[in-house]
Amino acid sequence: MSGGPPPDGEWFRRVADHGALVFFILRVQPDLAFEFINDALESQIGVTAAEALADPAEVLGRIDAVSAGRLAQALALPPGSETTVELVWRHRDGHERASRVRGWSRQRDDGSVVLEGTARDITQLREAEVELQLSEKRHRLMAENAWEVIWTMAMDTTITYVSPAVQQARGMTPEEAMSQPLNEALTPESVQIALGYFQQLFEAQQNGAELPQFHGEVDFYRKDGSVMSADLQVIPHVDDDGHIIELLGVSRDISERKRVEAELRKSEERARLMAENAWEIIWTAGPDGTATYVNAAVERVRGITVEQAMDQPLEQIYAPASADSIRTYFRDLHAAIRNGEKPPVYREEHEQYRADGSIMVSETQVIPHLDPDGRLVEIIGVTRDISERKKAEADLRRSEERYRLLAENAWDVVWTMDMDARITYVSPSIHRVLGITPEEAMFATLRQTLTPQSEASVLDYFRRLWAAIENGTEPPVLRDEHEYRRSDGSTLIGELQIVPNRDADGRVVEVLGVTRDISQRKAFEAELLRLAVTDALTAVWNRRHGEQLFQAELTDARETGRPLTLLMLDIDHFKSINDRYGHQAGDRVLIEVSRRLQQGLPSTDVVARWGGEEFVILLRDADIDDAVVTAEKLRGLIADNVFVDAGLVTASIGAAELTAGDDLDSWLAHADEALYKAKRSGRNAVRTY
Repeated sequence: MSGGPPPDGEWFRRVADHGALVFFILRVQPDLAFEFINDALESQIGVTAAEALADPAEVLGRIDAVSAGRLAQALALPPGSETTVELVWRHRDGHERASRVRGWSRQRDDGSVVLEGTARDITQLREAEVELQLSEKRHRLMAENAWEVIWTMAMDTTITYVSPAVQQARGMTPEEAMSQPLNEALTPESVQIALGYFQQLFEAQQNGAELPQFHGEVDFYRKDGSVMSADLQVIPHVDDDGHIIELLGVSRDISERKRVEAELRKSEERARLMAENAWEIIWTAGPDGTATYVNAAVERVRGITVEQAMDQPLEQIYAPASADSIRTYFRDLHAAIRNGEKPPVYREEHEQYRADGSIMVSETQVIPHLDPDGRLVEIIGVTRDISERKKAEADLRRSEERYRLLAENAWDVVWTMDMDARITYVSPSIHRVLGITPEEAMFATLRQTLTPQSEASVLDYFRRLWAAIENGTEPPVLRDEHEYRRSDGSTLIGELQIVPNRDADGRVVEVLGVTRDISQRKAFEAELLRLAVTDALTAVWNRRHGEQLFQAELTDARETGRPLTLLMLDIDHFKSINDRYGHQAGDRVLIEVSRRLQQGLPSTDVVARWGGEEFVILLRDADIDDAVVTAEKLRGLIADNVFVDAGLVTASIGAAELTAGDDLDSWLAHADEALYKAKRSGRNAVRTY
């Protein structure tokens, strides 16, 4: 270490100015002013240290409404106390910045009180926290709405989470699935597979080897006792030290997939054969069922030669259930012929074996050929491979079910309308939003569900839509906010989007609509606006909004020539009230003074809290004489009525009428000068500029 003199104050200032941490000393009593603040302030909120030292409002005026209360508490901190608060500021570039402020309140020998502390920029930390919350919410929603069953397991094999998809996959609730032990959830063979994986996992952890993942097929029991085949993937979740915390698993129902796997493996081959040859197998059989003819398509469709097909018994052609159906038909056919009845025609779907052992779904039509005497000559059959069609039908059913479930479980109200202006579908969420059933909504008129202005807007859109359809022009899309009537008589704000649905030829075939309840969002926006313009403690206008109102009135007065007067009011000896009765009592005095001011003024006048115990009041259409009368009235309302928390309280008031040469700053300065006249005259007085 150096043996030289210790660093001086200038050395510490240079260190502070070149760091990211803001150091400050803020005098809070008897007045509000920065005594020291380093240059790091500019990087945090875009305000230089010199500007802050000249006017503390350059810094404190940038606090957002939500943080204003926390700032007020910090400024009112009793000497000898410390606090840490997080505040949000408006940077000079318009963006929001967050900081963590740590402060210590200290009373100096001269009686003044200062708040000394530091402020660290935590904007990136806050943004990272928000992003993490969004990510967690996004992944939770993905898990809750996934088709696959997502689950987690503790290392004692206790299931700790199961997603709602288990209801559809296994017919049980997540709670039922979580309560099942391993041997009740899995078949015995699958239990052994799971235990084998656990053994591999534990051995790998003990040996410090890479932890294995599991990906394979296992069989689960459904609630009804049937078995569901699943594609299972298990991933070990480890902490920073490599210890296993839990197992994460995803189970996909592949029961249906396994049934058609054989067909899928040959899909490319079938597609080539379909392109090169007809699919239909035409065949004939004698009355005893012996094949007498099979066309060459059998080789393309079933992969066997004509000779092999003619020599195959029924059991080698059809799967057991299908073979039984064919035998039953032959018995019924012969019985009908013996009884002289009209022979039945047969047309059914079957499963047939291909040469490779895979299953082909076919549609077989059988027509009995009778001679003139009604005797059976032969049987003529046509077999068509419908495997692809069945797959497409299954895919279509799944697609329709998927979109139906999306609509049925959507938070928004989804609805459709045909081209006769009839509502054809309304999703169940209408009950949550408007308190009516989908059936009631389908027969309700626009007048019953919308307020008059919103009804007119929607009717105007449909007029434009019908006109566009009639003229062959591009149909319009509607996206707007409307007011809806609820069944209980209340109203809500909804965001309505209407999109015409067109077919392949561009013709509008129906109208699709989505209505979203945005009432909470609108109420939140209104509350944010209120917080931005009012003082958090007294609920009168805050200084920033007061300045805006005063400037607007000043501009209007310049044009109209009407008189305006400002009153600047300061509560006398307010520090003594705080010192004697406490800051909470002081706060209640401020609230009561605000109430009395509003009580004693017409609603057209403007009251704003200017800072601390100071208020500024704008009197419309009042010259200085009128203002003095009003000011004396307000002074009396304060001085002549005892305050519950502080006894007798008085206020000094300065009045300044707007003159031709005034701007807002000079006008306020005149009112301030008049206020100090009142203070110097002994307080509890009204003085004019």
